[in-house]
Amino acid sequence: MQRVDWGAEVIDGLIPHRPPFRFLERIHAWSHEDPFLHGSLDISAGAPIFEGHFPGDPIWPGVCTIEGLAQTCAALTALLGRTAPDGGPGGRSVLGAVNVRLLGPVRPPARLEYRAWLPGPAVGSSAGDALRTFRVEASVGATLVARGTLIASRLPE
Repeated sequence: MQRVDWGAEVIDGLIPHRPPFRFLERIHAWSHEDPFLHGSLDISAGAPIFEGHFPGDPIWPGVCTIEGLAQTCAALTALLGRTAPDGGPGGRSVLGAVNVRLLGPVRPPARLEYRAWLPGPAVGSSAGDALRTFRVEASVGATLVARGTLIASRLPE
């Protein structure tokens, strides 16, 4: 595993998302050999989303946690490059299915930590339709707030 401290200047080259819809702010570590990525998002009480979710009782939307996990998977896929260690395609991916359980609320201020693993080989008949199942989790400090799997497929070049 390679420890890194990458911000927007690197992340912008890995995923197409931009503020205010980029929920991955930093990458702290990643591995090519055993595909893994650790990233995070710092959530402040002044974030505009809390004006509506929920006034006076701010809770980070679970759908934004799941999107942050998906962006973490997309960044890992991009870092793997054109060919992943399993022989399948790397490159940009699109989310296909979500099986993530939200385990607890995220209240500001918080650092939301994302972790994504790519434990198995790509499944598919060609480079354009290979599916990947990522194991994902999100935590705030030592508290796990989301866990599950995301399935993504590679976008054709």
